[in-house]
Amino acid sequence: MLDVSLPAHMVAAFVGTSILLGALVYLRFAPEAPRGLGWWAVGLGLFAAQYPPRMAAGPVLGEAGTAFLAESLTAVSAVYLLAGSAAFVRGTVHRGLIAVAATAVVGWATAATVLDLGAVALAVPLTLFGGLATTHAGHLLMRNRQPALWPVQGIAAVLLLAWGLLKLGTPLLDSLGAYAAWGPATELLLGDAVAVALILLTHRQLLTRATRELEERVRSENALRENERGQSLVSGISARLATAANDQIEDRIHECLIELRAFLACDRVAMLIQSEDGTQAIPVDVVSPDPGRELPSPVSVRTLPWHFARFRAGETIHFQRLADLPAEATVERDLFGHMGLETYLSVPLKTGDDVLGAISFACFKRTADWSEAIVGRLRLVGEIIATALARKRAVDTLRDTANRFQLAVNGAHEGLWDWDMATRRIWFSPVWQQMIGFTDAEMADYRWQDHLHPEDMGAVRLGMREHFTGRTPVFQVTFRHRHRDGHWIWVEARGACARDDDGKPVNFAGHLTDISERKEAEENLQRQTNYDHLTGLPTNHLALPRLDDALRAMGLNRHKVAVIAIASDEIEHIASTLGRAARDAALLQIAGRLRDGLGPGQWLSRSATNEFLAVLPNVATSTLAEQTALTLLETAHEPLVVEGQGIVVTLNAGISMAPTDGDSAPVMVRNAHAALAKAREAGGNTHSFFSPALRADGARRLAMRARLRDAIANDELTLRYQPLIDAAAGTLIGAEVLLRWENPEFGTVGQDQFIPLAEETGLIVPIGEWVLRTACQRARSWYDRAGRSFRLSVNVSPRQIRNGEILSAVRDALMLSGLPAAALELEITEGLIVEHASDTRDILERLHEMGCRLTVDDFGTGYSSLSYLQRYPFDALKIDQSFVRNLPDKPSDVALVTAILAMAKGLGLKSTGEGVETRRQMNFLRAHGCDVVQGYLFGRPLTAEAFQARLESGNLAGPPDAGSAATTTAGDGEIDGDTDAKH
Repeated sequence: MLDVSLPAHMVAAFVGTSILLGALVYLRFAPEAPRGLGWWAVGLGLFAAQYPPRMAAGPVLGEAGTAFLAESLTAVSAVYLLAGSAAFVRGTVHRGLIAVAATAVVGWATAATVLDLGAVALAVPLTLFGGLATTHAGHLLMRNRQPALWPVQGIAAVLLLAWGLLKLGTPLLDSLGAYAAWGPATELLLGDAVAVALILLTHRQLLTRATRELEERVRSENALRENERGQSLVSGISARLATAANDQIEDRIHECLIELRAFLACDRVAMLIQSEDGTQAIPVDVVSPDPGRELPSPVSVRTLPWHFARFRAGETIHFQRLADLPAEATVERDLFGHMGLETYLSVPLKTGDDVLGAISFACFKRTADWSEAIVGRLRLVGEIIATALARKRAVDTLRDTANRFQLAVNGAHEGLWDWDMATRRIWFSPVWQQMIGFTDAEMADYRWQDHLHPEDMGAVRLGMREHFTGRTPVFQVTFRHRHRDGHWIWVEARGACARDDDGKPVNFAGHLTDISERKEAEENLQRQTNYDHLTGLPTNHLALPRLDDALRAMGLNRHKVAVIAIASDEIEHIASTLGRAARDAALLQIAGRLRDGLGPGQWLSRSATNEFLAVLPNVATSTLAEQTALTLLETAHEPLVVEGQGIVVTLNAGISMAPTDGDSAPVMVRNAHAALAKAREAGGNTHSFFSPALRADGARRLAMRARLRDAIANDELTLRYQPLIDAAAGTLIGAEVLLRWENPEFGTVGQDQFIPLAEETGLIVPIGEWVLRTACQRARSWYDRAGRSFRLSVNVSPRQIRNGEILSAVRDALMLSGLPAAALELEITEGLIVEHASDTRDILERLHEMGCRLTVDDFGTGYSSLSYLQRYPFDALKIDQSFVRNLPDKPSDVALVTAILAMAKGLGLKSTGEGVETRRQMNFLRAHGCDVVQGYLFGRPLTAEAFQARLESGNLAGPPDAGSAATTTAGDGEIDGDTDAKH
């Protein structure tokens, strides 16, 4: 090797070390990093290039030249290897290598000039530089080890460290004469081993890193692509709806639904809008991929309790599989399973706290993996569509308002004035001149203040003074102005003044509006508000303040105040049979009689359609109040003359006494109505005083209304089944469904108590749907056992018929249960037929077309006529138990039942007798051709399990003992299920 002194080695090593450190610092903080693969390849190539000179170029270049070339190639290869390692770990830059080369040249020039060593001395710093570089590369490889490559990687790191240390020790060993002892052969051998190890390590490490980076890149690109696609979808929908004209929004939303279906690759997308009263989900748009593909018909969301509750609350509903539905969604699980629905998503259409509806996405007989990111995007789409719908509604409302405003402006007669305060001249527009009827000549000498009503002059002057002094921003006052022909017109003046720099008014202008018609309308409205248009009696708006005045004066004269609530239940029946005109005529006569029945100082008001309030402000005792109530009830004894015929009505009265029963008008009226309700229960022409017990009954009724809303959810409603018996054969052919409410607080509640509450609150609709659905599901197995003759009789609420929801309820119940429509019999009351003839007929005909049997319930107790039996598609009629109860002992009931059965047979209708409790009643009905009977003679209403056991036991006709059945009372039936307590 080289013969260079030790100080020269040390100086050269110092310079070379400085070069290495400068290069490493630059490499660590380089701002850009090319791939390290190229640096590794170049480094390995340069490292291998040193061996041909070592072996063959020695005689040509000499020992010094060979060593210089070999060490230079080794050092440069180490730099490239180091650059490649740094690139894998943290990155490097091409300019770093330029800096290394420049630093090496500067270091070499400095060393050669200062020490005068010549070109050969460069071998020493290059050797040290190569050793440091190789050592650092081994350190980097050791520090950034990979678990899967660690055995090979560790060996390679150790070899690199050993090789670097050897390179660093070469000048020292050479100076000590030890280098020649083991010399170039060992160096060559170690160099070859290191090169091979580096090649293997680089290949394995690059492959592992490349694979991992590729996987990460694919995942990142997929996520980015999905995110960009979702973002593009949301942005496109937002832009499309934002730029749509108001009349294009619905079409654009439909396009968005098509795009959403394609985005999710689902089978159906549907948009539902919540009705104004919040009781329905109305489908407004449905998108499917192929019109020819058969998909299950959309089901009314109203029939799905769990789903509908979340729809109304504006919640997101999402399940990947049908099994993901919660346990409480039993109805949804059964229905969706029947439809083959697997994956479902419903996102709300919400703007703030307002829920407009929802968009639903469905996949049938297959699942779809919709991530939370996709669901989040769709929720955002729901908000965008909801905003567009809200904007459309707002624009439609604004347009309607603008149209009405424009019509109002065009039809208004606005007069204008302009008052020059400096010249004191006033200009009036021609419209004002026309409004007051003055001619052009008369307007020349017109002074507006000379024509004001004296009572309004002060208000006009005060308004002007307040505005001129700056106390009011505008001048606005209403006054009366005399028309040229002498009558007064009401005028509204509104204006403002312009001011100079000192704030002094210089001009005063505004408009004048003739509001005479508005004033007249306000007076008419006041009269209509305070007085009933039919009877001329005070309404509650006027009566309640007058009652409060009487209550306040009560302590001064030490008398009591009585309030008597009076009502007639026959009024609505008159309207149903004879029409509203006849009802109004009857009410007018009743009001006149009641007014005449009151004494001096006492007065009457009309509080509702068929209710009146009589106020006795100075009554000494409750006995006198009761005598007055009896006098008022007696006024109904004489028949009313309506349309040429006499009609007898009955009255009931409820009495509350102050101060015992209350000290305010609302409380007194409420208590009087509570007493009236008690009197109605006792029958016609009765009266009742208010008592605290009635208040408790009212509170219980309110509590029951609140608890009834949760009856279905809390599983408190149960069904009982009243056997239907073939009268001729004596065999069981079906069952009538009866409803019971088992509440932990109120116990067993009779239908006569909670069904009216359900009707009032509208809960009868979901309750009725539950009854249909549950009863049909239970009856399916009974139908299979009993055969085609089996029938299930269900009472239908008038409210279900009126709003048409009975159609979807029956359709869903039959579809879910599989019960044939011919096995379902729907019972309808007579009163519904009369009250809503046109609408009811259409609904009943559609039910009949579905295959259901229709029966007139409680026939003979209503006000229908034979024409209705012919016009409507009825299959049977049911004789009310009030007529069956006295058979065959009461001649009038015998004649009536005989006539009904004969009429039914003549019209081709089947007949059912209810309330049969004795063998004699049974034999009478059978002898006169009654087809079906039911009642306690054949057993009380049964649970579903008991009814099924009876079917399986073969005891089809019921208990044979007629005596025990005959002793059963109707009072017990109110709880246990007699035939007159129906849903």
